[in-house]
Amino acid sequence: MYRLKCQVMEYDWGRVGNNSLAAQFAKNGSGFEVNEEKPYAELWMGSYPSCPSTVIQTGQSLDKILTPETMGQKIYEKYGNQLPFLFKVLSIDKVLSLQAHPDKKLAKELHANDPENYKDDNHKPEMALALTQFQGLCGFRQGEQIVSFLKNIPPLREFVGEEAAVEFEKEYKKNEKDALRKLFDVMMNNDNDKLEKYAPKLVQFAKDTDEDFGGKPFGGHDLSALILRLNSQYPNDIGLFITLILNHVDLKPGESIFLRALDPHAYIAGNIIECMASSDNVIRSGFTSKFKDKGTLIKSLTYETGTADDQLTRPVPFPKAHGTGKTVVYKPPIEEFNILQTTLAPEQSQTIRDITGPSILIVVEGNGLLKGENGDTASISPGFVFFISANYPLTISSSSKTLIVYQAYCE
Repeated sequence: MYRLKCQVMEYDWGRVGNNSLAAQFAKNGSGFEVNEEKPYAELWMGSYPSCPSTVIQTGQSLDKILTPETMGQKIYEKYGNQLPFLFKVLSIDKVLSLQAHPDKKLAKELHANDPENYKDDNHKPEMALALTQFQGLCGFRQGEQIVSFLKNIPPLREFVGEEAAVEFEKEYKKNEKDALRKLFDVMMNNDNDKLEKYAPKLVQFAKDTDEDFGGKPFGGHDLSALILRLNSQYPNDIGLFITLILNHVDLKPGESIFLRALDPHAYIAGNIIECMASSDNVIRSGFTSKFKDKGTLIKSLTYETGTADDQLTRPVPFPKAHGTGKTVVYKPPIEEFNILQTTLAPEQSQTIRDITGPSILIVVEGNGLLKGENGDTASISPGFVFFISANYPLTISSSSKTLIVYQAYCE
């Protein structure tokens, strides 16, 4: 096992100073100096070339120790000296951009044609796992919910226009994907004058109706409050209208969602563990001052609909863990990563064996010890991050408080 120093990314949506859990972890884990005036958004744990973690013992970047022995032969043959996943902690104070991530085919095209905005040629499915209460937008709402909003939120209907609204209401039961694609196209291609006219009307309508905003059973106070909150951060943004056709999710600590490539989403507030295929590709459309690529977004989304619950990933017991604690695994339907959550009450221990690929472990709560099969031991506390080699049995022990550890791995 190798203890890591991990880099903190500053984006304007991050929490400021020590209010950022990402910054707190970096401070405690590797002595990062926190500036109380800066927004700290993400802690990156991995070997991604633009922001690699380094091995504290040697000062080497993590990729330098990724060999067939530490990665596992099969993983190394496929991925070389790069981890197949990128592990993060996010501390969110302000909504992130409305976005989607490309699949592998689209990523290759975008990177080849526009390497400045699309940094690599990999896809980016990802999982968000709540450390605190978390709010987000994920995937398109079902057609009947969108119809309800078109009928009960006049500024939305006026913004898309009567013709587009009627067409969606007529067609969504026949071909929901095609109907949604056409409606989204109209929304995204409305000019700024129309946006400047109807976005304030939408905000005022949310204020005026509150509990009745959007009608029952899909609207209400939470949705009106969300529109007002987002408008305070990005006034009169196209994202306000897109928000009405996406699912709104509230996660409690330990709950998670999986976002496939080409699923529209945005994170709104909270602290999360995030894991993704090793990529930094983002197709943005709203709530951002960064590069927007609405043409690519309109053309490439899957336009699959569902509920927020459809995207929840529920953990199951992990059979390779033994001891007095509890280890569960979150298993998304991709090959690049799974995530373990190990929870130990005071004075408990858990041994994890037979993981045949590489992993990265972060302590998020409590204190204790890590012990490797060769006798290596390390004291641990929140923010401590370790790379764990393939086929390396590891025992995690808690001290006098509950210990919680997350571990991303690939087999």
